[in-house]
Amino acid sequence: MVAGKLASHKKYFIRNDTTSEFASLAEVVEHVKPTALVGLSTTFGAFPEPVVRRMASLNTAPIIFPLSNPTSKCELSFSDALTWTDGKVLFASGSPYPSMEYRGTMREPGQGNNFLVFPGIGFGALACGATKVTDQMITASALGLSESLTQQEKEAGLLYPRLERIREVSASVAARVVKAAQQGQVDTVVRLRGMSKLLTSLRGTTLMI
Repeated sequence: MVAGKLASHKKYFIRNDTTSEFASLAEVVEHVKPTALVGLSTTFGAFPEPVVRRMASLNTAPIIFPLSNPTSKCELSFSDALTWTDGKVLFASGSPYPSMEYRGTMREPGQGNNFLVFPGIGFGALACGATKVTDQMITASALGLSESLTQQEKEAGLLYPRLERIREVSASVAARVVKAAQQGQVDTVVRLRGMSKLLTSLRGTTLMI
């Protein structure tokens, strides 16, 4: 199912069970039966209703991330995603959609781009005097973000922390980034090494956002 040369980090996801070519996304979904759809096509409506409904029938909580920007090029709108999956969708788009009420419950869409991690990555790299930003530091920022959800945000079904908590989230992300820099030996600020209360220290530092 894969043609051409792929980067090494993508090889884990390769399937070699067929050499067939498929004429449509619907045919691919029917064959692969994926748990997630990620849109990077810049084509509005690239995830049509039959495909989205099939994803909902295949998965208890289908993951659908139409990430193309702006929303005029988004593969699937938030309202359609909710309607066509009977509210089961785990949704994140590249550009923000407003919250909306669905069957008596207020639903908040995720925004799946870098705006929640970039401040923390920059802050962490500067705080520890990193000589470069490594792949491990980027991975650490994602882990830090995932750990930043409050219990209330989890109960509300959010995939990402709310924007109003960006300073707190950035400090948590930065702490993870600093630790990754230290483990990778690309940090130069010695006083942060081995600190048991690294997050507290970073929260006490001025963070301009």
